[in-house]
Amino acid sequence: MKKKLFLFAAVILFATTGFSQKFNHVIKTSPITLAFGNLNVKYEKPINSKASVQIGVFYLYKLFGVEINGYGGEAGFRYYFTNAKKEIPSGFYAMPQAKYSTAGSGVDKIADFSIGAELGYQWAFDSGFALDLGVGPLYHMITVDDNYTGGSNQTDNFIFPTATFAIGYAF
Repeated sequence: MKKKLFLFAAVILFATTGFSQKFNHVIKTSPITLAFGNLNVKYEKPINSKASVQIGVFYLYKLFGVEINGYGGEAGFRYYFTNAKKEIPSGFYAMPQAKYSTAGSGVDKIADFSIGAELGYQWAFDSGFALDLGVGPLYHMITVDDNYTGGSNQTDNFIFPTATFAIGYAF
């Protein structure tokens, strides 16, 4: 099943789309999260003149000064409202998204599945420099495997804001 899902994602991301535009790929990272111990990279691929798909992976090595070992991935679909005035991947967008991450500190293991939406604006300049800003709500479903309580699972659900500040290269 995982192989089929990976193959499906690869076909969507790398298939030729049959339309002409200046940028067909954007690779970006968030310098703010890098400062807090989150190595991350996102890849965006336009699929037509109004929409793109975005995937990302990240590795957590520190959270609020505590060393942890975590990783995760995310996927989103962007619809650009300003596509008639600007060639995507530039302009205002709305993006439903899903994220999964898992992390552990040696005592606890935490898994987080999140779904949400984001509104934002992305600039892809002629030089290739890309700047992405966005904000929105994210619904988290967290499970904690706590070794202190004999390995019992605790779950919690909540909504928390999400924000994007990413820089990268469009080509």
